[in-house]
Amino acid sequence: MDQLGETRSGGTHTFLFTDIESSTPRWQADQAGMASALAAHDATLTALVEANDGRVFKHTGDGMCAVFESARTAMSAAVAAQDALELPVRMGLHTGEADERDGDFFGPTLNRCARIMDAGHGGQILCSAATWELISGVGDIEGLDLGEHRLRGLDRDERIHQIGSAEFPTLRSSTRTTSLPVVLTSLVGRDGLIEDVIDRTRTSRLVTLVGVGGVGKTRVALAVAERLADEHDVTTFVNLTEVSDNDDVLPAVARTLGVKTPTLDAIGVALSSRSVLLVLDNCEHVLDAAAETAEALLGGAPTLRVLATSREGLAIDGEQIVAVPGLDASGADSTAVGLFVDRAMLVDPSFDLGDEGGTIEQICERLDGLPLAIELAAARVGVLTPPDLLDRLDERFKVLTGGRRRRSRDRQRTLRETVDWSHDLLEPDEQEAFAKLSVFAGSFGLDGAVVVLDGFDEVDVVDLLGALVDKSLLNTGNVDGFRRYRYLETIRSYAEDRLDDRGETAVVTELLHRHLVGLVADSIDEVLHRSEAGARRLRLEIPNLRRSFEEALCRQDVAAAVALVAPYAAPPGVTDWPIMGWADEALAGDAAIDGETELALLALQMADRWLSARFDELAGVADGLIARAEELDLRSRELFGAASGMYILVGDTESSLRCLDAARNLPGPADDDHELFGRLILYRNVFVPPRPHQRIVLDPIYDVEGDLATSVDHPSPVIRSCGEIACAARAYQRGEFEDMLRFGRDAERSSIFGSAFWFGSLQVQSWAEYLLGDLE
Repeated sequence: MDQLGETRSGGTHTFLFTDIESSTPRWQADQAGMASALAAHDATLTALVEANDGRVFKHTGDGMCAVFESARTAMSAAVAAQDALELPVRMGLHTGEADERDGDFFGPTLNRCARIMDAGHGGQILCSAATWELISGVGDIEGLDLGEHRLRGLDRDERIHQIGSAEFPTLRSSTRTTSLPVVLTSLVGRDGLIEDVIDRTRTSRLVTLVGVGGVGKTRVALAVAERLADEHDVTTFVNLTEVSDNDDVLPAVARTLGVKTPTLDAIGVALSSRSVLLVLDNCEHVLDAAAETAEALLGGAPTLRVLATSREGLAIDGEQIVAVPGLDASGADSTAVGLFVDRAMLVDPSFDLGDEGGTIEQICERLDGLPLAIELAAARVGVLTPPDLLDRLDERFKVLTGGRRRRSRDRQRTLRETVDWSHDLLEPDEQEAFAKLSVFAGSFGLDGAVVVLDGFDEVDVVDLLGALVDKSLLNTGNVDGFRRYRYLETIRSYAEDRLDDRGETAVVTELLHRHLVGLVADSIDEVLHRSEAGARRLRLEIPNLRRSFEEALCRQDVAAAVALVAPYAAPPGVTDWPIMGWADEALAGDAAIDGETELALLALQMADRWLSARFDELAGVADGLIARAEELDLRSRELFGAASGMYILVGDTESSLRCLDAARNLPGPADDDHELFGRLILYRNVFVPPRPHQRIVLDPIYDVEGDLATSVDHPSPVIRSCGEIACAARAYQRGEFEDMLRFGRDAERSSIFGSAFWFGSLQVQSWAEYLLGDLE
């Protein structure tokens, strides 16, 4: 007992419990104002408790617990506090025995006092019969006998009295009826969402939770309903998964409410004059009937509120839709990992996160944070280690079943059955689109969807995308200025199976390949000639590009793989370089490679060596590229221009100028911007040679000043950034370090974020700041 402190038992005290009503919306509406009001509340209440010989022994968020030796002084403190406080505070008083330890109190008396307080409203003081008996015989105490009430969690009724005669709503006591299913497991990681839905349900008469199957809509709805049950006379739950036909929806609602005649009029009479929260769960397969029933009941019963769950909204006026997302899976301390550990410990009480945090995080990320999928995965820890489980997620629909007994008794308990449920509700054209869009490994835009949904016109595609978004099978949002659509990985995996079942995988994959080839070429061209939007678009397409690239290599079509990425080499370094090592992969295979494809791969490989700072290999790759081009008689302006830039980086001025001169007379598309870009790279290295004491002498045909002037005002951000870095190099050569810094900053603004030229602009600025003495 020394470590825990001394416990004193058996003393009789009167306790005062307080709580600020509707504090959550007040915090959300005005956090600073609420903080100030709460500080004033605490100070006032504490002072009045102490003035009446009491002591505050605990703070409970937005309330307090105080103890008094006298019921009369406790009442006096409560009355004085209600007169002085500005915030709406509900108060409960109860007298009885309690154990004291380290200044805190414990025992059933405190539980009863808390429940009495919970039954009240802001500004109201309630007390138990025991307390009322002690104070009513002393002086002229005004009060009301509110009768017997069954309080939540207590084993016997309590007669409750109100101190004062003010009128308040009916007590929030357990005379209210609830018919919510019993939940056997804890709800993890949804506190913020639950608070949001509670606030919305208090202010809107219809709230619909939408989300993909397995995301936990029902669990959130039950948690909200349980929290709000004390605010309603009736809280009831209608499980529509047990309903197979639209005509059965209204009878199901009637049965739940105990109404024998399943008509709107009869249900309306049952709901009249009572505050009712009706939970309509899993509306998607009887959506029209559920919507019609909810709309009719809300119109006829003004005290009714409906909380619905569905894969899509009910489309009723006044409906508030709340999307239920997957759990956050970013980090070993994330809510998704917490759910995995919680459920794993139910299977194996000795389960410990230990060194497996990173692996479990990957599992939860691969499962998109879907609670059902995570629970089913955690149920396998008895037979699979986390690394084994991660390795098998490509077969998630076989692995995540919950075991033989669960499969046999509950239609929606396996992952496949949950997604089957959503898929089977789709119209035939929606099922076709759902399958074909799975060919995208990452997000996609409307243009890509139009291509792979060959046979549908653009208006039809827009409608189909909207339908899949409405049914929670597709996510959508604006990313880097583009409207994008994306499957959760679990849903995409299922949709891929449906595409295979249709026998259309090869055809749709080829449509995607052709789309990406054109998109990459157009985006690189946009980067070179117009704006950086092309670079943002390319970043979004990398998962799709990678999938198409791998698919081409798998069928030994190296030319098709290279067609996707060849534009990156002309010129390299103007965008970020997400294809590092892809050229090595293509060259390492056994497939036959034609001459043009080989040269394109060597050009990409050369850029890889530069951008990964492998300069010891750079000259050799450039030599091999030029030699192979001459051997195949496939010399071109692009190849020699690219090699020229690489030679200058390793200090081989002679080879660089030879390639640049040769490029002028070689075949290739006439592109003034491309040639200007090459000259600007050369000028930069003329002003600041790559090797100490190296001096590069230019032919008089080069108009250096004219090219620099053109570049810094050029509409292309790539040309501008390259010219500004060249101007910074010239300023360095002249000792004009302020100008060097200015051009470096201009180059940063013009460069594509993450590109070699963007990093170069930072180097220029750092160098200039050093030369100016700004070491910070």
